[in-house]
Amino acid sequence: MNNYKKYAAIGGAVALAACWPLAVGQFAESTIIDAAKQLDKKEVSVEVVNYDRGYLNATAQTKITIVDSVLKQQLELDGLPTTLILNHQIHHGLFGVSSDTKTENYTEIPILIHSVTSFLGSTSVEVKSEKMTFNFAQDANSTLAFSPGTFNADISRDGQVKFDYQLDSFNGHFANGESLLLNSISGSGDGKKQQGFWIGQQNVGLGEINMLTPTGESAFNINQFNYRFNTKENASEATFSSQHHVSIDSIELEDDTLTDLGFDISFKDIGMEAFTQLLETYQAKSQALTSDDVKAITDNVDSLFEKGFTVSLNKMKATIRKGHFEGDWSLTVPKGDKKVSQNPMVILSMLEGETNAFISNDMAIEFPFIQAGLDNLIQQGVMLHKADGYHINGEIKEGNVEFKSGKKMPLFALLAPLFM
Repeated sequence: MNNYKKYAAIGGAVALAACWPLAVGQFAESTIIDAAKQLDKKEVSVEVVNYDRGYLNATAQTKITIVDSVLKQQLELDGLPTTLILNHQIHHGLFGVSSDTKTENYTEIPILIHSVTSFLGSTSVEVKSEKMTFNFAQDANSTLAFSPGTFNADISRDGQVKFDYQLDSFNGHFANGESLLLNSISGSGDGKKQQGFWIGQQNVGLGEINMLTPTGESAFNINQFNYRFNTKENASEATFSSQHHVSIDSIELEDDTLTDLGFDISFKDIGMEAFTQLLETYQAKSQALTSDDVKAITDNVDSLFEKGFTVSLNKMKATIRKGHFEGDWSLTVPKGDKKVSQNPMVILSMLEGETNAFISNDMAIEFPFIQAGLDNLIQQGVMLHKADGYHINGEIKEGNVEFKSGKKMPLFALLAPLFM
């Protein structure tokens, strides 16, 4: 009996080992087909054209087609492809499947993709591209040239994505003789797309952005551009908060150079449901709004203001020659039952916050034409002149801005010029 059990166990293990590649093959085929269905969108259609499953390996072919009529027409006019065929070599492993993918027209679009998907549902992707150059059918003088690049991503079963990419350079030359040069392009991210927008962080960096005139001279040159943002969800409050930061080492213009530029803005405690519905309406109905759409928009706007939120320009700064300026402001809409869609002007009376600005003495010396404006603000009690430069510090409440000097000014008077 013991020998029988032993042989039965061995036989079962052998049978399982023999059938295992078949199970893996079925998993691989289901994974490819399901992925294609998930990627099938209104703008782009993904179709599994062929899948030939073997015992240890499989081959497949997918077709990606641009279905958006406007984009498709533009690509056709430029002589650019509107379909892309991908050939897959799939390998059945012990704990998952791997795939090596190559574009069918590899000489024109030299892209290689290697992916590994485990039975637990996680996937890692590695994409490599060789140098690519695109020409336009209707414009022989325009070219787009891309250097070799890489893209790597790890995707968890629940849709969490961690990725990074790098491209050494991009060179765009246009029919009017102008050129756009981008160098040292890189980026990364860690998060998840949820309800139409990204929850998590992303970062984009460019070493140089150079726009050249037809004569080959630089119209402007941006050095060390970096943009990063981080969005977090507060599930218990059904809100999200997001912070966006831009920094630039320098911008070289024809007559001047700006250095140490920075811009940091944040949105705090935004109602998730109302914002998501506004975003969906804008994306789906931006060209033709019905009366129901308009009502839904006003209801969601009211909901956002009733829940309350804060918008802050945490810092804006730049240095020009020897001069320097910086500023910040913060506006908070307190929670409360208010229908702002019925009376938008009530927004000004409910806002709370502060505003600050600084202009160095050297800025006034470098640009003497601003001195008259600075003197006028001092006379009005809006600005104070201190040893290091000119300062504006104000508190926002009850529809007014109260400055350090004690001067009060209606908030509307400050905002009105922005709408003229």
